[in-house]
Amino acid sequence: MKAIQFIIGLIADFFGALADAFHQQDGFNAAFGSERLIGSRLNKGFVYSKSRKLSRKASHSNFLITGITGKGKSTRLIAKSIFTLRNCSMIIHDPSMELYSLASGFLSKFFVVKTLNFSNDAVSSGYNPLSRIRKPGDVSKLAHMLVAILEKGSGDPYWSLASKKLCQIIIRIVLLQPEEHHHICNCVRVLKYFQTEPSKTDTWVARSGDEKLILDYKALIATPERTLQNVVASLSAALEIYDTPSIAKVCSSDTIDFEAIRKTPHVIFLHNSIADQAFLSTLTSVYFEQFFNFILERLPGRGDLDVFCILDEASSLKIPLLPLFLANCRKFRCGNLLAIQGKSQLQSFYGQDATSIVSNCSTRLYLPGISDVDELREIETLSGKCTYRGRDGKQVTRQLVTADEIRQLHDDRTLILSGNHPIIRGRSSFYFRSPLYRRYAAIPPLPMGSDIPGGPIAFL
Repeated sequence: MKAIQFIIGLIADFFGALADAFHQQDGFNAAFGSERLIGSRLNKGFVYSKSRKLSRKASHSNFLITGITGKGKSTRLIAKSIFTLRNCSMIIHDPSMELYSLASGFLSKFFVVKTLNFSNDAVSSGYNPLSRIRKPGDVSKLAHMLVAILEKGSGDPYWSLASKKLCQIIIRIVLLQPEEHHHICNCVRVLKYFQTEPSKTDTWVARSGDEKLILDYKALIATPERTLQNVVASLSAALEIYDTPSIAKVCSSDTIDFEAIRKTPHVIFLHNSIADQAFLSTLTSVYFEQFFNFILERLPGRGDLDVFCILDEASSLKIPLLPLFLANCRKFRCGNLLAIQGKSQLQSFYGQDATSIVSNCSTRLYLPGISDVDELREIETLSGKCTYRGRDGKQVTRQLVTADEIRQLHDDRTLILSGNHPIIRGRSSFYFRSPLYRRYAAIPPLPMGSDIPGGPIAFL
């Protein structure tokens, strides 16, 4: 049997070498690929042209849309994807609320629709980071997320590490209280008690009977007074956002069930405005970090739904776990659509990780008007070279598409890089050019409301 396999292998090698010998490339032969190479109208993934869609499998390998303001990232591509995705759940970052206005009425026929708006508790579901704590290690993870903002402005890691340790102790004290007090706003309260009425926190720790907590607390209060004051001040700065009335109300309860997202079709819109992104960046990051951690905890079963994250203005979000998540989400049946204005914006937030984010999006689409020279040169290089004969009969070699041609693309044209396929010169159109999508968008948006329990917040 082995001898037969060996002979077959030799024959295959011979014919392969023969084919290579007769296929001698004469010059460069780069050419534009067809939109049909990467999808069809019957697929059920992200929309990348007028009506063609990626497969679910390709969508799980992520889709990056790059285009300057006003070129139709939302109205040409994202809105169509939202209208066509079915039998799945979606998390949609929608800072302008444009996508909610367009699609929520139609989506409500197929999905449970929720909104998360940290700036306005009257139109938001509840989200309490402490409700995701299931094991001791989760306390450390949450503390790390909450004080991550301190790492931006301090060259000395001591203050960040000390603040994380204090934050862990504060969280554990809150979790010792009755269940109605298990929310992140009470972490701010406990920290204030530690500053103003330390006897209160002493009593909570002493009554806990938790030997590790008692030992950690003793080590904390043994810190030199001036150093401890600086650590407390650092953590106070990191947690002050949760003392804002609207944020405190949203974070005082939890009405978003991550487990349900895998079982029942859900759409969750995040509605924090671009103007508030800097202020809310830590809280938004905590939400996505916890959601991404949930997705990566276990492989989905046969009965579990696919999940898609649609991040409009993705370059305004700072999610530390994003590069790692994009590299691994495919096997967990979670696809991501990222819309950015340019790679340079990603670099300002993510530094070297920006390259990883882009490379982990297997399909990249560029809209007209890109003006970043480095990005134009990159697309030009990736397009390849072609050889043709000029009018004088001489051979001419040039890039298939040059930087100036990319910048001056017609408004309804796109350039698409996908896997190892040739660069594709595609077409796009506004959703309202299609009678079908126009009919979907004509359905009045779902009235916004809140499912946060009424009454005062249960403060300690």
